[in-house]
Amino acid sequence: MKKIKYSDKLNFIRNFTSLGINKRASFTPQEKRLISKYYNILRNEGVLKEENNKIVSTVKFVKSKKKVKGKPLLSGYFIKGAKPNDKINRQGQIITDNYIKTFIAIDFSEAVIESDNDEPDEEIIEELLIDGLTPYYEELKTSDYFSLVVENGFEVGRGRFENTEDKKANRIGQGIGKQRKITELVYEIQKLLKRSVQKYKIAENLLSGIYLWKFINQKKPNKKQSKIIKRGKRK
Repeated sequence: MKKIKYSDKLNFIRNFTSLGINKRASFTPQEKRLISKYYNILRNEGVLKEENNKIVSTVKFVKSKKKVKGKPLLSGYFIKGAKPNDKINRQGQIITDNYIKTFIAIDFSEAVIESDNDEPDEEIIEELLIDGLTPYYEELKTSDYFSLVVENGFEVGRGRFENTEDKKANRIGQGIGKQRKITELVYEIQKLLKRSVQKYKIAENLLSGIYLWKFINQKKPNKKQSKIIKRGKRK
């Protein structure tokens, strides 16, 4: 991608910042440093990314007058795991693609520390996973699935690939029973942690937790179905 002009950088970050810079052509050295600083912050945090030779927003942004610690000129905050068009309910859960997405924080460091020959401990992973999923386990449906949340916010297992015919590909645990979901999750977590130790030489925990995706049926009943429901109530 060719070098981006300062005026374009300013346009990319304008909705996220309150820099007080309104020029479009010439900028002072101080203004250039400020524009670059916040543009790089947004790029490094994955808020802005290059896609098809364009810079696009990837994370949901909520405008706020409250200052962000360490980044006072950001005019709001970002909800990691949520895309720009996703909705947030009163409980702070993300609603996307007819799913409610709930973050479950689980620290898998122990499984890495106790690993043998760079092989994260499978039993410890399962224990930590079951403990974290306890409040949700009984309500799990076959349509529910999981994604793994890497420390930098990247997701593994969201299952959205433009070049894949099967849009459900790689959705961890979808279409199977509760216990098999656990088994598949343990396998995927162990595989990711093993890769972090062997390939990237990351000895500490790579994951910050998991997302639980619960399907919600948002389809409204048609007129015929509504009549049947009403008749049922009369009885």
